[in-house]
Amino acid sequence: MQVAANPYVVVLGSESTAASRLNLAQGFNSLGHTLAPLFGAWLILQNVRTVDVARVQLPYLLLALTLLLIAVVFYFLKLPDIQYDNPRREGFRLRHYPHLVLGAAAIFCYVGAEISVGSFLVNYFTSDSSILLDTKTAGSYVAFYWGGAMVGRFIGAVTLDDKLSAERRTLLMALFPMLAMVVVYTAVQIQELDKSIALGFGAVLLLNYAAFRLSRKTPSALLSLFALCCMALLLMTMSTGGKIALWAVLGVGLFNSIMWSNIFTLAIAGLKQYTSYGSSLLVMMIAGGALLPLLQGLAADAIGVKYGYIVPTLAYAYLVFYGWKGYQVKTPDTV
Repeated sequence: MQVAANPYVVVLGSESTAASRLNLAQGFNSLGHTLAPLFGAWLILQNVRTVDVARVQLPYLLLALTLLLIAVVFYFLKLPDIQYDNPRREGFRLRHYPHLVLGAAAIFCYVGAEISVGSFLVNYFTSDSSILLDTKTAGSYVAFYWGGAMVGRFIGAVTLDDKLSAERRTLLMALFPMLAMVVVYTAVQIQELDKSIALGFGAVLLLNYAAFRLSRKTPSALLSLFALCCMALLLMTMSTGGKIALWAVLGVGLFNSIMWSNIFTLAIAGLKQYTSYGSSLLVMMIAGGALLPLLQGLAADAIGVKYGYIVPTLAYAYLVFYGWKGYQVKTPDTV
């Protein structure tokens, strides 16, 4: 689905607003990431110390039925067929598109870092002596990580839309964080949770909003700036403890928000009739989500769960480079 959907969203409109459209689409992707940990904590982790096969059967059956329903809906949808002026596809050479090769490495690092950070949150929150949450509560906190990515993607869709007036862009950029805070504060009040949850989420949300406002509003600049912020937050997590460390690592989700969309848009720029080839290569690089967590696991075993976050920190360092220099398109002499 990623191979088909991402390039399709990119080419549906002008190239200048491609990152905006993809951020909007990915925002709904993150909605699933946000809700899944909540349902998972409720269906699987509630009042149990161990999880067996029987406890995960119902969530996976529900997921299978949902995917089947989506397949039926898309079977009957009539989507426009995208055609290029020059449909000739032979002659594709990766060496002609170094920004695509470097972009593939960026996708590898981004997905690996995002999954590494998220996968170890429950272990970190339940084992660190300065945090020590129970398993169910720790699982619920993961929703803030993925929910932050959702909010950030909606803000990113507005930030990168150059067709909006400055006044309307400013209004919409403020609207999404405000709505997110209303939802979080309401949930805290209804469930009588610790008020520090709203304060913690509000602090990282404010930092994310400030980064959006300070950026040059281009996909490459946003990518480098947000990768730097992720590095800073992870370094803060590893060097502090308690609520500061907890919200620093959860705040990484907010800054992950625009990365997939921006890397994808930058990496397939200028490919034209070869866009589907480039898209396939990029989506294959989500293998980083399988490999980097293994490296982080080895690091966690050697130096501790908290300090294992050095692995995604290094991955974000590469993303700083890609948004600074690596994304630049070099057009081949012959295609």
